[in-house]
Amino acid sequence: MEQIIVEGSLNALFYVFAGLSLVTALGIMLIRNVLYGAFLLVFSLLAISGLYVLLGADFVAVTQIMIYVGGVLVLMVFGIMLTNRLDGQKILTENRNVLMGGLVGVGMFALLCYLIKGMDFGQKYIATDKVLMEDQSLKEIGVSLMSEYVLPFEFVGVILLVILIAASYIASNSKFSK
Repeated sequence: MEQIIVEGSLNALFYVFAGLSLVTALGIMLIRNVLYGAFLLVFSLLAISGLYVLLGADFVAVTQIMIYVGGVLVLMVFGIMLTNRLDGQKILTENRNVLMGGLVGVGMFALLCYLIKGMDFGQKYIATDKVLMEDQSLKEIGVSLMSEYVLPFEFVGVILLVILIAASYIASNSKFSK
């Protein structure tokens, strides 16, 4: 009985996160204000990281939140707000390529359906808890990231810092803003 309740709760959470990511993705496509679109992208990525948690990929969820939501999107919102301040007008997008975008979206969806239909979802693809625990050790991933791959992360951090400084310099300098 308890297992049925837990599975039902997980199913409900899955539908909540999937629905939230779908609604926010549609909002990103349909909204004209770029700043609102960036905020909707934050909510969409948070919902997708919730799906990762439900799948048992905690590290991927936390990494997505830290890198995309915490870093890239904050930088995007910072840039949008700086450029919005330059001339006092809102930054709006135009929906000029709606037909082409719709055709590409339908084509990609058809390709995805075709690929899923051709897959064999037999027992050989289902991983047990034992396999998952052996493959994914959070401690091993953390040690690897802080030993073998520390230099690329430091390099990316320096590049992001340079971009942030350059963006604030360009936004504050009247020579570049005209």
